[in-house]
Amino acid sequence: MHTPSPPPIAHLIRSLAQEGERLQLSGPALPAQPTLVLPPPTDGDGFSVVTLLPQSTALPQPAAHSRVTLHGQLHDVPITFQTTLRKLVARGDEWRFDLAWPTALDYPQRRVRPRIPVPVGHPAADAVVIGPEEVLLATVTDLHREGAGLQLRADDVMLAEAGSEYRCEIGRDDARIRLHLRIGHQRMDHRRLRLGGRIVPMTGADEVRLDHLVAELERLWLRSRRDTMPR
Repeated sequence: MHTPSPPPIAHLIRSLAQEGERLQLSGPALPAQPTLVLPPPTDGDGFSVVTLLPQSTALPQPAAHSRVTLHGQLHDVPITFQTTLRKLVARGDEWRFDLAWPTALDYPQRRVRPRIPVPVGHPAADAVVIGPEEVLLATVTDLHREGAGLQLRADDVMLAEAGSEYRCEIGRDDARIRLHLRIGHQRMDHRRLRLGGRIVPMTGADEVRLDHLVAELERLWLRSRRDTMPR
């Protein structure tokens, strides 16, 4: 672990809040429990997380400056950081933990291969997710050789928990790519599920098609960046 400065930490905290990621909070005087991250203020001494526990729940009152650890995922990548408790307060029907900026961070921020956005209307944006009981239509939002992001087209549908594998088919007709996706994270966006995951290692024709598709998307992305640059 290394000691980060507040600006990059604030960016990571803001991303966790925007993505609706849940972090597991634990400490020497606290039972492990899932929490949601609140957006950090533009300035200040730290950030806050909330745990959805009724106020009648008996929680120990750890001393100020007690050490706590938060662990979860951001963009399918494990993230762990350590910080200190500033204050624990009841807030509506939840408990709010006011925390200092983390003092240590473990987050491999760089993927081996960055995800490439899939343009709206591109054939690769069409996908199906094949579950045990039904086939769900989906839109591919981003893709690379090791992972993908999708959004289901049906409202109010949830998949199994993180770590589960689903068969997916990306693209249309003869260019369709068949793969297995191991779910990493899920969140609702206007009643439609967004999810990301890692592609299980592939072989054969589907692997070749995926390589060609990612190369094509990379060229489209670079061309769009070039076209939007000021001249």
